[in-house]
Amino acid sequence: LSILTISAAAQSPWDGAEASFGACADAYYSYYSNAKDVRYQQHDCIGAFHNNLGLNIAQFTGSFDSDRFRGVTTLHFGDIPSITWESTYRNIQEANAGVRLTKGLWLDMGFFKTHVGTESFLPKDNMLSIISLGTFYGPFYQSGARLSYDFGNDWHIELHAINGYNKHIDDNDYKTFGMLVSKQWSDRLFMSYSNMAGQENTGQLNDAYLLYQNIYANVDFEKLTLQAGVDVAFANQWRYGGEGWLADPLVAGLITAKYAIKDDFSIAVR
Repeated sequence: LSILTISAAAQSPWDGAEASFGACADAYYSYYSNAKDVRYQQHDCIGAFHNNLGLNIAQFTGSFDSDRFRGVTTLHFGDIPSITWESTYRNIQEANAGVRLTKGLWLDMGFFKTHVGTESFLPKDNMLSIISLGTFYGPFYQSGARLSYDFGNDWHIELHAINGYNKHIDDNDYKTFGMLVSKQWSDRLFMSYSNMAGQENTGQLNDAYLLYQNIYANVDFEKLTLQAGVDVAFANQWRYGGEGWLADPLVAGLITAKYAIKDDFSIAVR
């Protein structure tokens, strides 16, 4: 239940800048018929506690945007960050600043929401207000640098250098790199491909290698909205005599359909 959404914007005379502020909150009551004596429901972060009135998330956002500079900071609290943000900076959803290098090309640095995945973890941006199993075990946040470029024909590309998978602070000698490519093909079809790859640990013969990929599409008709996505990931210990990269892959996929029966009433299935 989204109980509050507030936004405001203000113009600045400096360089055509605009500052904006927003806040939202999402609360819940949940009851699980199979909960028994287990209060926390595993594999979920939305409505995650049995027989409980709780707060999924409350967040506050401030952003600054001008022709040459931009920045955004979002602070959040509640069950979602408590369960999924395993970091010293648990209450920071994003905090980054950027500079425009040339027309359409931006360099941003700081803390980001992940660039990989099909669904949003925010209930207000999710067609069912809950996330799938694959989304829960995918990345939620990252930190580092992002180079992004918007083409004039609705193509968008991003290159990422990040500290690691679900990490704010780098704890090894290596970096993880990622990419996002998206295209708005028409008013009805949007598609995106994203990935990240890196060496997550240290040690001569005991290094963990990660390759995570996602592709998804959103299709909008007059009353029907479809969302489909697939994740394929490999995270393996590369040891002498081991099985190599292709052992034990993670494969997850989802299809969500939402049909608007009336302007203010719809039904969705995943």
